[in-house]
Amino acid sequence: MEGSKTITMELTVTSLFGQMKEHSYYLGEALKSNPQIAELAAKIQAGDDDDSVLKDFIQSGGTKLGNLLSTILGKTAYAWDTDKTKLTFTTNAVANFMDSQVDILKDSMLNYLSYYTLAEWLNLIKPDESQRYKEKLVELETDMRILGTHRSKPTRS
Repeated sequence: MEGSKTITMELTVTSLFGQMKEHSYYLGEALKSNPQIAELAAKIQAGDDDDSVLKDFIQSGGTKLGNLLSTILGKTAYAWDTDKTKLTFTTNAVANFMDSQVDILKDSMLNYLSYYTLAEWLNLIKPDESQRYKEKLVELETDMRILGTHRSKPTRS
């Protein structure tokens, strides 16, 4: 497309799991202080045995994130690598989208997918805790929409 540029951003499952599992760990630890729900609190802490289910959540979150990026930046496709160790998002953005915003956007995407995965995970185990992360998703969507508006000044020819 004329007047556009391709932006490719990769997120690794290792980084997604690291962030998501860290949040679930601290949430579980905080809830363990109540002896009545100590067993439930331990279940909140996602472990390596849960990776298969978590990858399913990442996949559905990747679709939502791709759709969001399509509305913010331009048509976006996403795909897993063959080993399902990373997701690649490819966007046809406007030509003057600021390259300096790509890393910030990528960090927001990582946060979005890890919070999405955590919200879905908590929805299975303790749905009332899931809402907090769903609210964070709305905040991140707003932040990404703002990032998507950053443009370079046109240069004179």
